Amino acid sequence: MVHYYASMVPIMNMKQKRVKVLRWDPDNKRKPRAIGVEDAFELITLLKRGDDLWLRMGSTNAAVALGAFRRGIMVHQISYPRAMAHLGLATSNAVEVEDDDEDDEEGFNGANGSGKIKIMPEHIYTIAKDAPDAFYPVYAKQAEALSIIAAEKRFEDSMKLRIRGSNITRARLQEEAVIYGTVKGHPIENKEEVAGFIDAELGAKDEKGKKLAPADPRIQMLMAAEDQAGRHLDAVMKDSPLVEAVFGSIDGVGSRIGARFIRAIERIERFPKSHDLLNYAGMVPRGPQPVGGGGKLMSRRASRGQMLARRSQLNMACRLFQDQIFGFGRKTPFGQELTAQIERECPCTPEQRKESKELRIKHMVAVKRARINITRSLLKTIYRRWRDYMRDAS
Repeated sequence: MVHYYASMVPIMNMKQKRVKVLRWDPDNKRKPRAIGVEDAFELITLLKRGDDLWLRMGSTNAAVALGAFRRGIMVHQISYPRAMAHLGLATSNAVEVEDDDEDDEEGFNGANGSGKIKIMPEHIYTIAKDAPDAFYPVYAKQAEALSIIAAEKRFEDSMKLRIRGSNITRARLQEEAVIYGTVKGHPIENKEEVAGFIDAELGAKDEKGKKLAPADPRIQMLMAAEDQAGRHLDAVMKDSPLVEAVFGSIDGVGSRIGARFIRAIERIERFPKSHDLLNYAGMVPRGPQPVGGGGKLMSRRASRGQMLARRSQLNMACRLFQDQIFGFGRKTPFGQELTAQIERECPCTPEQRKESKELRIKHMVAVKRARINITRSLLKTIYRRWRDYMRDAS
């Protein structure tokens, strides 16, 4: 049994620089030996069934952990703040969360703004030797989450490619219109004609709101790839006991939004209390409670003396959930709760708000507060159910 210690390993190494990994054979009683790997695939090929892999959580390491687990490797993960805490680098109010998702080497801006603290493979080895319980082992139930993360990342990447391709195509057609007065060789008279050509190329909606197929074959290809990735994600979510246990009976959270929550959270065990998960999402009240309760709106900077650890990925998942409930999900339990909270705080009609600026402002604040409150309820539900599901993870 050989032990490998790594910090962050890229899927593809764009820097053309080998990544350091430590290798230690307990039967050989020597100190760990530093080796270099080009990327995640090369590391995976070194591992043999029965080996142990110790590494940081997050980013491309989720794929490394899943690939190693499926090959019979015992995988141990540690979050960035937990690693810092065991190295004596954590701040006094640190929460068991991480706020970076970068592919490159472990850069982290310290709380005091003094520069970057890097977690190296030597640090991973030291922590594993002195405090192995600081790592989270990967069992079958956690591998479910890693599979969902991989599928969601594939879907997000395909969506970004489609958006980028559409933006480039739009820009080129607009540029042609400005320079030559044509679009795809056709003379144009006004901006409306340019917009019509662009809609046809990218796929507009007809009068009934149905999406039309794009004329541009490259956009067709990108849309097909995105659709395929989306269907794969839906299938992974549908077959997952984790998803059923956490989101199964929650109306208004479909597979795409649920996958975003799972990817952003990754491991529910990192959060000692539900408040820490709310903090991670940026959904904690700040300052003194106003008269009537409810808390003030969230702040990125601080919450009752504790620094927020808001991660944009989880915060975005929360906002998508809010939009879903506020729009199409009004008849769901969360939607009914949202409406009831708004009406309690600002009982007024649209006509009354139209006539009163003060009522419009009051209603807007009530809507924001209600959206945050239902999201807090959702996160507490996710926390409780996910923790229960993982209770017997071995």
